[in-house]
Amino acid sequence: MANDEQLNQWFSIPSNHNNVGIITGAVSKILVIDIDGQEAQERFHKKIKEIQDKEILTTINRTMKIKTGSGNINIVIGFNPKEFDKNKEETKNRILWKGNEEGHSEIRVKGEGGYVVAPPSIHPNGNKYELING
Repeated sequence: MANDEQLNQWFSIPSNHNNVGIITGAVSKILVIDIDGQEAQERFHKKIKEIQDKEILTTINRTMKIKTGSGNINIVIGFNPKEFDKNKEETKNRILWKGNEEGHSEIRVKGEGGYVVAPPSIHPNGNKYELING
């Protein structure tokens, strides 16, 4: 992990275009649902609309979401690593769904061994990572 001195050094030079990465899993106490591609986004939103429990819907709608530089969505979920002490497999990276469309379309959980890029980072295509809510 970077300390304050390293962070100040990295971000004090204006010509540096440093991006921000967040390690997922127990160290950060977050898991991320990474929704990549139009087909994946449509599938996710369809499944959300099928949920009948208003409390779950409210929670999902209020959970932190990041729009990536490529236009995808990352949903950031906090968790208590101690609740998974007996089964760390539950918090590892894994693909939940993979689409049929040309290119990259999937819904993935990023946990132990993963990371996400976060705002105010800039994607190689020039687009900014943006906080949607949260």
